Amino acid sequence: MASSDAATRPSLLDDWWKFLPLLILIAMAILSFAKVAEQVKLSFSCERHLGAFSNAFSIAFDINRTDCRLSGVEDSPTIHLWEVPPYVGIDW
Repeated sequence: MASSDAATRPSLLDDWWKFLPLLILIAMAILSFAKVAEQVKLSFSCERHLGAFSNAFSIAFDINRTDCRLSGVEDSPTIHLWEVPPYVGIDW
């Protein structure tokens, strides 16, 4: 009975062939994304704002934050990264 069990079990190579189309699709997606990113050449520029607390406290101006935006796009949204909650904000 042990010899028939060995004959009916699929080998590891048979399982690998089932995932081959998925692996090829993933590789093609990664390569196409890399090609588009290379042609567009998107780059981010970030500025560090060191806020100072005052009597007229405002979360937009008085807390240390980093502002990042796309360099090559004129009207790109600005992403604010604060060190305290809400941690992330976006201005359109």
